[in-house]
Amino acid sequence: MNLLFLFFILFLAARSGSSQIVISQVSFGSEKSAIDEYVEIFNPSSNEIINVSLWRLQYRSSRTTPWRTLAVIPEDTFIRPKSFYLIASKNYTTVNVRPDLVGNFGFGISSDSSLRIIDFEEIVIDLVGYGPDAPESETRPIEKILGEVIIRKDPLRDTNDNSRDFRAQTLRAPRNMGGLAEVARPVRAETKQESIEAARKEEAKDIAIENRSVRAELLLAEAKHDYGSGRWLSAYEKTEKALFIIPDNMAVRSFQNRMVTEVKRKLERATLVGVDEFYGKAFLFYVRGDLRSAVNELRKILALQPRRIEAREFYAKFTKTLAPKGERQQEVTIEIIDDRIITPKEPKRPRRARPDRKATPSIAPKEQVDKPARSLEKAEELYEKGLHEFAEGRLTEAIKLWEQALRYNPEHTRAQRALHRARRRIER
Repeated sequence: MNLLFLFFILFLAARSGSSQIVISQVSFGSEKSAIDEYVEIFNPSSNEIINVSLWRLQYRSSRTTPWRTLAVIPEDTFIRPKSFYLIASKNYTTVNVRPDLVGNFGFGISSDSSLRIIDFEEIVIDLVGYGPDAPESETRPIEKILGEVIIRKDPLRDTNDNSRDFRAQTLRAPRNMGGLAEVARPVRAETKQESIEAARKEEAKDIAIENRSVRAELLLAEAKHDYGSGRWLSAYEKTEKALFIIPDNMAVRSFQNRMVTEVKRKLERATLVGVDEFYGKAFLFYVRGDLRSAVNELRKILALQPRRIEAREFYAKFTKTLAPKGERQQEVTIEIIDDRIITPKEPKRPRRARPDRKATPSIAPKEQVDKPARSLEKAEELYEKGLHEFAEGRLTEAIKLWEQALRYNPEHTRAQRALHRARRRIER
């Protein structure tokens, strides 16, 4: 009995201290139009920045229909503590509060339905059921829908009972990542466009002021997470990016120095053995800027653990950096066949023209001139198609499309991150 009581207390403590994302507001729109449909989510944590990359907003209209994806949150999306994130239908036209994400899908939210947020691993983060015939809900659905909006009574509190956590109302009060909670106001027709432009300019001004510090803060949070997970190279790289944005950021500089000191101490005390020792040395060589020595240590790691993802990524990155100037633009890849590392062969040098033949200048056709631009557009198109496949639950097809996108544009960072996440999930 005592053990059961202790388990119950620990469960309540875990729930009360939970910092997971919650659905905080839902607007249904009207039967004839979806211009007012949106879903608002909230980070109730007081100090945790939550990475919501490739999370999905899903909708279910009845018990006989499957879950349908309404929107996929893009890569590199982080919600700050006590901040909202507004997801709107593609038909959304309300201009008083601009959405953070406009879905590529029409919403069509109706009563007696369910909404949920799931992460990249398809774990349900939050679930809301509304109407007496809601397909799914937490404990009990919201039965009385008196207006066109349901809103969480207290965004900082989630009792896992939708009927207790939400209330219905007629007033729409969407909030976006800036925490805005403006109510729609009538605007005269002759000044409407001017108001829109003024709001956009003001928002751009605020973003310009805060963008650098926020980005550095997010990079530091990612670096701390990576370092705690044993990905030291990734952590140091992110601190370097943060210092490039704000060179005098003392918090980033302090954490960077702490990482270096701790790794040095571990090597001096011989607490890193085997592959971990090679990794620690590679980290310190990277810090000193000695990439050639870092590559040698990473090669030792890959000889023993060829499927170690971070070692493969930085081995390819450092090798590309160390390539001769004329070959720097070539993408360096690593293949693994039967657990052996296969590196690409050196490209053959072009044959010299025979002296008896006159070299005639060639003019590049228009198709070749425009090829780089078309490649970038094609890569973006394939990345978007991959998101659609991922939204439908077809992970293998999404991986194929993201791989194709990287063939057209190897520097497409969002495709790189999405592909990396997908491969990690399959490996697990």
